[in-house]
Amino acid sequence: MRPLATALALAIAGSLGAQDRPPRPRALLIGDSISMGYTKPVQELLEGRVEVHRNPGNAAHTKKGLTKLDAWLADESWDVIHFNFGLHDLAYRNANGEGRNKKTGVQKHTRSEYAANLEAIVTRLQQTGAELIFATTTPVPEGEPGRVAGDAAAYNESALEVMRKHGVGIDDLHGLVADRMAELATKPGNVHFTKEGSQVLAEHVAHSIERALRQRAAAKREKDAKPPAWRPTKTVAYAEIGDVTLRLHVFEPDQHAASDRRPAIVFFFGGGWNGGTPKQFYPHCEYLASRGMVAMSAEYRVKSRHGTTPFECVADGKAALRWVRAHAHELGIDPQRIAAGGGSAGGHVAAAVATTRGFEAANETVSSRPDALVLFNPVYDNGPGGYGHKRVKTRWRKISPAHNIRKGMSPAIVFLGTKDRLIPVETATKFRDAMRTAGSRSELELYDGRPHGFFNHGRGDGADYKDTIRKTDAFLKSLGFLEGAPTLR
Repeated sequence: MRPLATALALAIAGSLGAQDRPPRPRALLIGDSISMGYTKPVQELLEGRVEVHRNPGNAAHTKKGLTKLDAWLADESWDVIHFNFGLHDLAYRNANGEGRNKKTGVQKHTRSEYAANLEAIVTRLQQTGAELIFATTTPVPEGEPGRVAGDAAAYNESALEVMRKHGVGIDDLHGLVADRMAELATKPGNVHFTKEGSQVLAEHVAHSIERALRQRAAAKREKDAKPPAWRPTKTVAYAEIGDVTLRLHVFEPDQHAASDRRPAIVFFFGGGWNGGTPKQFYPHCEYLASRGMVAMSAEYRVKSRHGTTPFECVADGKAALRWVRAHAHELGIDPQRIAAGGGSAGGHVAAAVATTRGFEAANETVSSRPDALVLFNPVYDNGPGGYGHKRVKTRWRKISPAHNIRKGMSPAIVFLGTKDRLIPVETATKFRDAMRTAGSRSELELYDGRPHGFFNHGRGDGADYKDTIRKTDAFLKSLGFLEGAPTLR
């Protein structure tokens, strides 16, 4: 057996000898007594698929973590490292360092000290090349003798700032059990969990590890130029127009069922209304599906393939949203939580679907209005001087999102580079201000020096793609579309 597996005695035992088994992914759990409670059930849940190990004893606080980290890593190869520190950092210790007393003791580490230690820990863990997952600290209940209720949430805020900075994935264990402590804690005022509570945590941890391994495998396939890393769960036809069939490329969450009522989003690709492919938003769909949404990338008619104008693009966008809402119960979707998104001309389609009237059959009763907008350098001014004005000519006002803003508009977030040659910053600020004047939420995220299309997966070092995804996640969470913290690595 591997030296670390012997030292920890926590490797998953297989039915075959170690030399006969194909290598399995290896995961390391680092944490305090809470993780000690969920380690064995995690191993059982992943038995035969993932080799799960854990640091010896109690990892305790971040300072101990810094001194012990190299020993825990043991020069081994890790695919996933799932870690947490917090409950010991925020605890109040007596003057001799023993026992806990929040009335007379001193807190082990302040939030700033905690964050600084986490910075150093993450820096070291990233050197392993493993997928990193930080588990948020589980709650401190009222009546805990050495800790203050609410401190876990505050320390998590500091931790999440560090993790977002470094692109570390999040396993939101705090959010998972925050409303269930009375049910799952061993007794009132205690931070520890019953066997049933540890099982609840274990199922979440196991799922996070498997998701990280899938993302790791997808990234490797993409890097090796093998078959596409992202594949839809299915495609469904939403419109038949003459001999043209338009489809939605659907990405579903794990174990999704038609009986679910999940939030959804429909993306529209860019390409100047001339070309483009739904594959542009496959990475976004894959990520949002991993967060619990039904994410779709829509086909729509374009000039190069169908000889159409921007008006048909908008009509197809409205048809797609209507179809999704009308078939929500078949798709396992909440018809009141359907967002639209897109980039460039696709951003125009999404914004026009939300703002413009018309393009609907006289007997149409299902609304095409999305409940939220996620727009990447969108074309939303088709007026004189605006992008595409020559294509829409005298009918520009019918199709220009910026000129159809009124009360009741869908909340929107917009991502734009300050060096975008097609969409001026001034246009974006006018749209945002007009939305707010109409009483609608509108956020504008500007990226200094970035050109058109900066947000796409594969551009540059990938930092802008990741940042826009995280901010999209936070925006959708604020609207009740998502729960927990972003998981993008």
